[in-house]
Amino acid sequence: MVSCPDPYLKPPGTAESVPPAAPAAPPRRDPVWSGWDVVLLAAVAILGILVFSTLGIVALVVATPGHKPPSAGEVTPIALMAQLLAYLVVVAVMYLMVAVRYRQRFWDAVRWRWPVEKTAAPALVIAGAVIALLVQWASAWLPVPKQLPIYEFLKDTSAAYLMAAFGTLVAPFVEEMFFRGFLYPVLARRAGVAAGVVLTSIGFALIHASQLGNHWAPLLVLFVVGLTFTLARAWTGSVAVPFLLHLGYNGALFTLLYITTDRFRHMERMLQ
Repeated sequence: MVSCPDPYLKPPGTAESVPPAAPAAPPRRDPVWSGWDVVLLAAVAILGILVFSTLGIVALVVATPGHKPPSAGEVTPIALMAQLLAYLVVVAVMYLMVAVRYRQRFWDAVRWRWPVEKTAAPALVIAGAVIALLVQWASAWLPVPKQLPIYEFLKDTSAAYLMAAFGTLVAPFVEEMFFRGFLYPVLARRAGVAAGVVLTSIGFALIHASQLGNHWAPLLVLFVVGLTFTLARAWTGSVAVPFLLHLGYNGALFTLLYITTDRFRHMERMLQ
């Protein structure tokens, strides 16, 4: 018998034992949440806005001498506060859903990837502003009604400032988190990227339908804008990119309104 001097060497001709392969881990679902989770987020947003709006209006009516119906200028701050509170609840539910229920890093799971280059973020904001200018130009060729329901909330100067702050600083973040962060990847996983882009853009336009009086022309414009944002999300794989576009877009619209109405003091010029 031939001895083996080194215990870590095998004699010639000895078959080497191969350890059994570990079972492959199932691929992680991307995104980790389901379509029902997105439905839950939408329900929380709708219910939150209804509850907070009702509480605010009731409190205003009770506090008003004679319990007179509130004016549009009084309703706007209540509506914005209700929407802000509802949005805070929605973002909290988003975080708990991802970080607690699915035990994933929140910002990684929602693909919040901030542009690496220093000039990229300002460039995206500027690009969003350019989109807004193009939309204003295109709207002049479409039968967009002169009076839309959203204008009722802008007739008061103070209300217009509140709308501008909310529409620029709050709405782009929450809307992008919901539509491009949570809704789009679920639709893309189930129906494909192309269908996910289109369906997400339709949903984005429809949530503004009541503000636009359900008129097809402004809704078509908003669908195209949403399509641009969703394509940016699909192309870059980042929610931060459409957020920056959205920030520049809304900021430019309110800046144009601020200039054309002489610092929100002549809101009747919106109808000219």
